Amino acid sequence: MTETRDAQLFIGRQPILGREQQLLAYELLLSDGAIATANRDEILDPALDTAGVITRAFAGQDASDALGPYRGFINVDRDFLFSELIEALPPQLVVLEILESIAPTQEAVTRCQQLHDHGFSLAIDGAMGNDATHHPLIMLADIIKLDIMKLDEDALRRRVIRFKPL
Repeated sequence: MTETRDAQLFIGRQPILGREQQLLAYELLLSDGAIATANRDEILDPALDTAGVITRAFAGQDASDALGPYRGFINVDRDFLFSELIEALPPQLVVLEILESIAPTQEAVTRCQQLHDHGFSLAIDGAMGNDATHHPLIMLADIIKLDIMKLDEDALRRRVIRFKPL
């Protein structure tokens, strides 16, 4: 059963666009045919998803096969944040996207600072900006992602005003 499931897994590349709608990077996601054809984003186990993306995108093949000339955003949950596997990634090719589920504890902030010091770019979901407790993580971010499809014009304007100085 596992062999059948693994055979159907593939890396999905969700484009990340800039303000001029230019392609900047891809968010790398692990999906299976059933999920992809249903046009849903469903991650059953975030740690296995991240490990699968890394294995398929960076092990045994040139990362440019998955990314071309662009960087890849990889979702980082708490378990992956503190794993040694994260340090095996090429910092020049990946952006570590810190998930909202990571509590901004001193330990998590310190780990993010260490990774940033090792050359990793950090991305934070702009939805964290509504919660002041996430401010230490937001201050470490190189990139703040906003999903404009989920925001009306006024909400988008407020977020841009809040994050632009950062």
